[in-house]
Amino acid sequence: STMFSSLLPFQIEYDEWKVWNKEEAVSGDWKSVEFDDAAWETKKAAEFGNHMGTTAYVRHEVNIPSVDEYHVLNVRVKYSGGVVAYFNGVKVARFNLREDFDASTQSLEAKNEAVFSMFHVILNTVGATTDKNVIAFEIHRAPEQSELVFDATGVFGVNDCSIVVDSFASVEGEVSGCSKEELLDLKPTTFGNIPNAENAFLAWVVENLE
Repeated sequence: STMFSSLLPFQIEYDEWKVWNKEEAVSGDWKSVEFDDAAWETKKAAEFGNHMGTTAYVRHEVNIPSVDEYHVLNVRVKYSGGVVAYFNGVKVARFNLREDFDASTQSLEAKNEAVFSMFHVILNTVGATTDKNVIAFEIHRAPEQSELVFDATGVFGVNDCSIVVDSFASVEGEVSGCSKEELLDLKPTTFGNIPNAENAFLAWVVENLE
């Protein structure tokens, strides 16, 4: 059966983004579908350069052929500071950034190298339409770092019960036959055993702080 669509609404190192990377404050409705981003620059992520302020903002239009067939958007995002993601203005993900953030907030920690994290968007909960949709990110600078590191790829899930993808902050439990992390690799050929004993468990925490 088909699990994912070959239509990628945005792709790492391929698509251009609308970007606001200035010291001046961004408009409060910057992440909404209706916002006019004509004054924003259009660049590929590799061309973003350095942070001009603490936080930069990017947007990308997402076209959905059918909301009856496209149920989930799985996203893989690259960053070295803190990132918050919105779909049609709804906050859907937050990585490496405290909950009470604002435009002057730096990330919780600095990543020595760019990392990739994954999150998912259930499209019927964020007002997805077959007309214009927008995914938007705010990218917060890491302490002692100036480079603006960001890029992202989106993949649609097209099953009635679509697979959702997340990266994990931790996985706990006692497993034999494979590692506990491998039990969550989404491969149908991976299997292992959890002890048939009281209080045996597998528990995990996703990286997405939302």
